[in-house]
Amino acid sequence: MLKTLLTQQSFQEIRATGRNVALTHSEMLSHKVVQHSNNTGRKQKTLRCAQRQPLPQYLLQPHPSSGAALIVVLILSAIIYLALNAVLLMTTTEIHLSNFEQRSIQAFYLAESALARGVAGLRAAPDDLTSFSDVIPGTLNVFSVSFSPKRYDEHESWYHLSLNGEGIVSGPGASATRRVSQEILIKPFALFAAQKIAVQDHCRIHGHLHGNQEVHIGADVTVEGHISSSFSEPIVSEDADLSEDEEPAREPETGFPAISPDLYFPQYLYQEKQYTAQALELTASLALSGSAERLLNVYRGQADPENNPAGIFVLHSAIEDDTQSTLTAIDLQGGSLVLPGTKKCYIKGLVHISPVENYPAVIHFGTGAMHLNTINVASLTFSDTGNTEISKLPTQNSIEGLLYSLGNLVLTAESGSVTLKGSIWAQNISVRGEATCKIDFSPGLMTNPPPGLKVVEYGAWRELLE
Repeated sequence: MLKTLLTQQSFQEIRATGRNVALTHSEMLSHKVVQHSNNTGRKQKTLRCAQRQPLPQYLLQPHPSSGAALIVVLILSAIIYLALNAVLLMTTTEIHLSNFEQRSIQAFYLAESALARGVAGLRAAPDDLTSFSDVIPGTLNVFSVSFSPKRYDEHESWYHLSLNGEGIVSGPGASATRRVSQEILIKPFALFAAQKIAVQDHCRIHGHLHGNQEVHIGADVTVEGHISSSFSEPIVSEDADLSEDEEPAREPETGFPAISPDLYFPQYLYQEKQYTAQALELTASLALSGSAERLLNVYRGQADPENNPAGIFVLHSAIEDDTQSTLTAIDLQGGSLVLPGTKKCYIKGLVHISPVENYPAVIHFGTGAMHLNTINVASLTFSDTGNTEISKLPTQNSIEGLLYSLGNLVLTAESGSVTLKGSIWAQNISVRGEATCKIDFSPGLMTNPPPGLKVVEYGAWRELLE
């Protein structure tokens, strides 16, 4: 019986194996038919058999990471979009800021130019404090300046000013505006003393006077200009003739410029070239008639375009017309008289000095006193009337330019009138007019001052912020 059961089981396995073999053979035949459908003519049946095969389940179900990938793509796209917009915004902002900064710098220099224009205007017309505004041709850019006198001793100062410059540069969006302020002190003086000024008798002064310590104006003196001092009220005689509405006042102390001798001798610069100052030699000695032996010493000089274009003449010898029986005649055509200061300087006689433009008439580097007394040439009689030098003598006493002294300066019109078209600057100044002494301020002193002379002092600078 056991044999029978084994036989049946073996038979069943054989049948199953046969079916499997048959199925495997059928599948192989199906694939073969699909591959060779054109030869067998059973294409449709084979395709139907192939369509019956089910697709794998993992292909029919959605992948679990596909949603997360989509979200990542969207986030990255948003980040890139925002980054591009941020870069574009930053670039646009940087361009606008750079453009505005450039216009702001231009406006600043326009404001500085306005200050320079204001100072130049004051040099040309010290009493004109009219504000102005200029438009640069072809643009909408504007620069302007206004003048604000500083208050001193309960009144508005004549010389201590605050200049306010403004520059405006137009552009897209908004205009760039900068404002700056500069304090200055101008010195448009016909007479300026570091300490004291005394004017008396027949003197006519057209210009301003200022002494840091004291100012005395005597009788028979005419002044057309401001009279001021720093440490005390100016003293003015009731018989003095002053300009209408001009009351003497106190003004801030003004620094006295000490000019260096090196600018004038032994060498000097003229138009960026160096030249040697020329010694002023005695040209002639003319005998004067009278009981005592008297001489008129003549010094004459003229600028040499080749060797001495500025006409700087240095007088090394002492002049002592107060103690000796001598008089002096100085005739400089296109020349400046330089007195080193080591010798005594008391000049009495005739004087005619017309310097080269931008140079002083007389500059005295001594700390002592310099005296200049003028006389009338008609009062002189000569022993040798046939001397040709007599006809060359100045017929009038006239000086053009600056009289400058590191010490004291005394100008006296003794018997001959004198005309000064310029200014006098010294430690102490004394002007007397026994004859007529006329002093007219020259604007050229401000617009084109001599080397070393500071006519404008600069004070505090600041930028005005809104």
